[in-house]
Amino acid sequence: MEKGIEAARAVLTSGNGTAAIIGAFAILLLLVLAAAFGLLDLRLPFLRLNGGKDEFERRVIQKQMEAAYVFIMSLEGKIKTAETRYGGYFLERILERVYDKVMEWIVFNHINTTSLYVEDKQDSVCNLVYMFPVDDAFKTPEFNARMRAWTRELIERLVRIRELCEGKNGLA
Repeated sequence: MEKGIEAARAVLTSGNGTAAIIGAFAILLLLVLAAAFGLLDLRLPFLRLNGGKDEFERRVIQKQMEAAYVFIMSLEGKIKTAETRYGGYFLERILERVYDKVMEWIVFNHINTTSLYVEDKQDSVCNLVYMFPVDDAFKTPEFNARMRAWTRELIERLVRIRELCEGKNGLA
């Protein structure tokens, strides 16, 4: 231990010691500036710099979650018919499960409008709905087409929210 202290003292008191301190400080300053401009993700126990990416993502996800909730819960009025034997609670339960599924999509944060992605999510929603003992009125090809159209519309809306947030230079 004493040899290490003596070696450090010798380096710091020599002419090269000042240059070593200035060099280390310059490197540290460059790292902090790169992290502040979002070029580098710097995470230390006492400091976290990532150019605000985490806060931006939180805002986008929050806006997408709010939009998804409003969209999905507004479907209740479009779906309710006098012929159904279930009360509103059963329909709300199904819609809440669909909302939970959409939350998974939002959290994984890779939503896009490619046909393969949209078809996969449409199948996912239809399978989820048909897991419940729904009336025959909800098993028709027409209702299936409506669910698929709503799923496509929701995905397009979520992608548009991200695009709008990014277009504002991160001001979500």
